[in-house]
Amino acid sequence: MKEKNTEDQALVVVTNTQNVNSYFQTFLYFTTKLKKGWFKRPAFFILGFSGKESKGEKKMKTKLSYQFVVVLILSMGVAMGCSSVSVQQYKNESPKLVLEDYFQGTIKAYGIFTGRSGEVKKRFEVTMNCSNKDGVLTLDERFVYSDGEKQTRIWKITKNEKGQYIGKADDVVGEAIGEVAGNALNWKYTLALKVDGSVYNVKFDDWMYLMNEKVMLNKSAMSKFGLYLGEVTLSFAKP
Repeated sequence: MKEKNTEDQALVVVTNTQNVNSYFQTFLYFTTKLKKGWFKRPAFFILGFSGKESKGEKKMKTKLSYQFVVVLILSMGVAMGCSSVSVQQYKNESPKLVLEDYFQGTIKAYGIFTGRSGEVKKRFEVTMNCSNKDGVLTLDERFVYSDGEKQTRIWKITKNEKGQYIGKADDVVGEAIGEVAGNALNWKYTLALKVDGSVYNVKFDDWMYLMNEKVMLNKSAMSKFGLYLGEVTLSFAKP
């Protein structure tokens, strides 16, 4: 009896990258397939089926692929976890960072987004109008990217009883929680990023370092499901 010709035949997603030109695109493609339930057939992602394997061979590939996916996720998660640093190790560094003091008036910032390989994907400039009223620090950020795209994000930042900074913005999922020690701030938050008409929740591990009274450096590592996606690097400059 002739075997049915289905989408399962010759389907190799991860190893066939001819239709994607970056790690991020591959990752988004992979997660899209997960949403459609393809994770129930993980061998299609890792090993692929030609349509000629016996039932035993397909079963073996499926088992190996499950193991591969589990090991990959765990190993990447460990790698991300091992890179974590406590902001408290900078408590003796100076100048001391106080967000309410630094973010006043109009500030310019210049940044880049680098992908997983370190290649610069985008450049951008930011104009920030900062104000502090009734205990709420407002950062009105206007982005202009190298490809002409424009974006606005307005942060509302307060301080809780523990001395932590709590930040909210329209595209931030929940709240950003930040802690300051010495000249450093570490934010952790999830950002809803729009990519090709879809929205993806991406985690940010965001660090700021005050260099002097006018210059502050900022770097943010991006990840999803524990997988490193890239990094945003930014330099703030007060007039």
